Amino acid sequence: MNKFRMVDMNTFHYIHGLLKKTYAVMNDPDVLKYNLPKSERHISPLKLLERALRKVKEEIKAHGCKAMLKKYDHYSVKEYLLTEGGLSAEAVRMIGDLLNENSLMHLALTEMIYIENDVSDVTTYDEITGGTDLLASAFLTVLDAPILLDSRVRRIHRSHKGVTVWYQRENNPSLESLQADAVLVTTTAKAALFIEFDPPLSTRKMEALRAVHYESSTKIILTFKEKFWESDGIMGGKSITDRPSRFIYYPSHSFPGNDSIGVLLASYTWGDDSRPYHGASDEELKELALRDLAHIHGEKVHHLCTGVIVKKWELDPYSLGAFALLAPYQHIEYSAELFRHEGHIHFAGEHMAFPHAWIETSMKSAIRAAKNINKAVHKDSCKTELKSSGNTIELGRFDQDPNMVAIHQTS
Repeated sequence: MNKFRMVDMNTFHYIHGLLKKTYAVMNDPDVLKYNLPKSERHISPLKLLERALRKVKEEIKAHGCKAMLKKYDHYSVKEYLLTEGGLSAEAVRMIGDLLNENSLMHLALTEMIYIENDVSDVTTYDEITGGTDLLASAFLTVLDAPILLDSRVRRIHRSHKGVTVWYQRENNPSLESLQADAVLVTTTAKAALFIEFDPPLSTRKMEALRAVHYESSTKIILTFKEKFWESDGIMGGKSITDRPSRFIYYPSHSFPGNDSIGVLLASYTWGDDSRPYHGASDEELKELALRDLAHIHGEKVHHLCTGVIVKKWELDPYSLGAFALLAPYQHIEYSAELFRHEGHIHFAGEHMAFPHAWIETSMKSAIRAAKNINKAVHKDSCKTELKSSGNTIELGRFDQDPNMVAIHQTS
C-alpha cells in the first residue's frame, strides 16, 4: 500500500477567473472573491458546512441515527443548508464549488452526511501499489469456482428447491444454465432491471430497484510526455475549478518501468457536472480538459499531451450508472427493501449499505448476504451436507462448488 494524498498545498484553485494556490485559499478563502455576508467571511467552506450540520450531529448524539434519519431524510442538501443550517445562498454556492457538493444539492441531506464522514480533506487514504485490480486478482488465488467473464445473466427462476440461472456468453446467441441452492445478485439496481425474474420480484422490490437514485460520473484521463505539475511542487492532491473540468487529481505514485510518463485525472465529475459529457466525443473532452488545464498550468499542456481515456459510468453497459446517491425520503423508503431477499434470491451491492459508492460497502453488504444464505442453508438442512445436490460445503463458505454459485454478469 502507498499513501494517497487527497491534499497538496501546492495545487491550485481557479475560481472566478482567479488563480490561487491551495495554501492561500486555506489561509483565507476570501481571496476567491465570493460575495459573502460579513458573518461568513474568512471561514473555510468546510467550517461553514460543519457549523450548519451542528443540529444534525446533536440529534444523533441525543437520539441516535434512526431518529436522525426519520427527522431529516426528507430534506435535500440545499433546502437544509438554507433553512435549517442558516447559511447564505453565496455560502452554499461556495460549498458546492469547493467541496464538490454541487452534484449533491438536490439529493438527500442524509446521503451527504454519510459521504462527508468518509470523503474529506482531513481523512487519510491508502491505495494499492500497482493498481486496484490486484485486489480482484488476489481473490482468484483462493476462489475455487468458475468465473464466467463477459456473460450476462438473462433470467433467474426460483422455486422452493433452489434457483436456475440462464446466462448468455458474449457472441453466443444461445442461453446456458446452471442450478444452485441460492443466488446472490450483485449487479447495480439498474442492471438488475434487465434480468427476467420468474416468478417476478415483489412490487416493492421492483419499485425500489427502479426508483433508487443513481448518479452519473465521468473521468477524463490524459497522458503527458512529462509530469509538468511537479515543477510547481505538486506531488498529489487536487486542483479545483469552477470550469467544466471541476476537479483535477494528481497521482501520488509513479508507474513501474516508466517513471517519467505523466498520467493525470484531468477531470473527475459527478451528477449534473458529469452529464453534459455524455454527448461529447473523447477528442472533444480531451480538448475541453486541456483548455481548463491551460488556465492553471499554462499553454504547454497542449503540446505535452499524448493521449486520452474517458470513462462515462452512466453509459457502461454493465453498471448503467456510477453509484447510488439517494434522493430525499429514499433512505427510509428503500434501504431495507433493496437488501431484502426473495426466497433463494439474495441481493448485495454498494447501494444496499452505507456509505454508498465505496468498494468496501459492496463487500460489507455481500458478507451480510452470505451470512443470510448460510443461515437459510443451515435452517433447511441442519447439516453442512446439502442433500439436494449431494455435495458438501464448509458452513460459512458458499463459493466452493460450481453448483452452489451463480456468477452475476461481469466484465
